[in-house]
Amino acid sequence: MLLGFPSEVWITMTVEFAERLGFYGTTFMLMTYCTIMLRWSTSAGNALINALYALTPLSACVSSSVSDGRWGRPYSLVVFLTTYAVGLSMVALSSFPLMYGEFPLDPSVLGVALFATGILLFALGYGGMKVCTNPLMADCVSDAYKDNETQCQLVLSQLFRWIYAITNSGSLIGIIVPPLLRSLDGRSVVMGSVTHTTGYYFGFSLSAVSSILGLSLFVMMYHRFRRNEPSPSTVLLRTFLRAIFIRWCFAVGRIRDEAFLSAHRWDLIDFAGYSVTAKKSTDTVASHDALSGAPDLSVKLRNCTESGSSGELNHGREAVATEWNVNEAKQDDMPSQGAPIDADGLDQTWVDNAKMIASVCRALVAMPIYWLITNQF
Repeated sequence: MLLGFPSEVWITMTVEFAERLGFYGTTFMLMTYCTIMLRWSTSAGNALINALYALTPLSACVSSSVSDGRWGRPYSLVVFLTTYAVGLSMVALSSFPLMYGEFPLDPSVLGVALFATGILLFALGYGGMKVCTNPLMADCVSDAYKDNETQCQLVLSQLFRWIYAITNSGSLIGIIVPPLLRSLDGRSVVMGSVTHTTGYYFGFSLSAVSSILGLSLFVMMYHRFRRNEPSPSTVLLRTFLRAIFIRWCFAVGRIRDEAFLSAHRWDLIDFAGYSVTAKKSTDTVASHDALSGAPDLSVKLRNCTESGSSGELNHGREAVATEWNVNEAKQDDMPSQGAPIDADGLDQTWVDNAKMIASVCRALVAMPIYWLITNQF
């Protein structure tokens, strides 16, 4: 194992390197390609780029569901990496001179259609594969050091430093090299007083080749990766929906548990783990214990009736009424049975994981604001 990492980690890092090179090699030329080669307006170019950034997290949400569930991370990575490579290849093909009526002027309808479809696949593939690579590498390390927890934690802490170093190297190459390749085509376009190079197909082709090489490497080594154990489907969504529902039941009085409510009033996700069955069982046992010390009411009434004493009979009736009121008071403290409530709370492990995710989201709440601002430039 090189530097303590299993070979599967280095394979995935190489794929990540190729993906980063392809991503930055394409996105850093999109705006100028749209405005110079396709003769779109700046607004149209911005709309395309914003659509790309909007589709990426949507694809990531879908990928996270299938990669943790039925598909598994290795298979999901193959699917989305293939989508990514096909998209970049279509973008590269659409920029070749044969897709123009008179290069670099007059882009054909087929070329524009290829470009738009390629960008769509590029965004979907990029978002889908991003949620697979890092967890897949972490799984490989965990499997390699499953008998040594301390060493596993140490290697994992080093892993992410290497991931960022290698992937950012790919980003740097993608930012610098593909734009420089545009000058390999001697033709140019003059817009106002500015002369622009036209060899975008060289830069886009480098991005496409990079992604294809990464895909080929992973497919060849696919048999070395173990499929992760599937998690319950949509467990995060189910956790939040159950937490909201149980909190609403507390608010309208369908569930009454003052001790739990006072302890978790401001922590919504904790309500997902609340078990109505456990609360009901506790109340039933308490009610049984409270009444077990008194004589059976039916026996008390029967004795009074057999003795024929009106005083004892009235006393027995008063005892029945008292015990009936006690039972009604006990029932008031139990959850309402007017509508069904999913009685069993979610596994506490999922509740704890959802709380961790929520805390990370709160820490990263500034990121959407950052992208909202920077996308305006």
